[in-house]
Amino acid sequence: MEIDKTTVGLSLILAVVVAMLVFSASLPVCGSDAEQNVTVSQNTSAVKIVAQTGVAADGVNYWNFTGTSGAINATPVNNRPETQNPTENQSGICTLNNTNSQTMSAVYITNGTWDGASVIADYKYYKHESGTAPGSAALIDTQMDGTAKSVGAITNNANTSIWLKVELKGSGSATSTFTVTSEI
Repeated sequence: MEIDKTTVGLSLILAVVVAMLVFSASLPVCGSDAEQNVTVSQNTSAVKIVAQTGVAADGVNYWNFTGTSGAINATPVNNRPETQNPTENQSGICTLNNTNSQTMSAVYITNGTWDGASVIADYKYYKHESGTAPGSAALIDTQMDGTAKSVGAITNNANTSIWLKVELKGSGSATSTFTVTSEI
């Protein structure tokens, strides 16, 4: 039996290809590694501070507490002007409205440092997802201390009502910020 040159050539090429595949499979993969970093900050615009109605377009920019030294004020007035009423549903100082298309699974409120610290003795909040009032000023009892306080999740286009109270200490005036941040 005679083998022609084409068969020998094809057999040789096949043998070389098989040898290359076997040899290359045993070699380590060459390349380099890269480190990946991701920085994610909390969202400061998805959840809006709005009026008692919860309408996103009705933003609340500020509220004021007034009273005499030693008094507890649980009836501040916002710029709409709406007065907070601890015994009436949907009548907190503001409502947090999630304008994002997704549920914000973690929403936080934070108060800044009072620039007139000798004026404020105590600062507390109460929140309710469906706007149910605390029932009395005494039940506005969660401490605001400058750290982020969770108000839970807010689904898209939903609201959470916030009630606040301060215990007034010395005479004068004080200003602080109120910040809302959120995460999906």
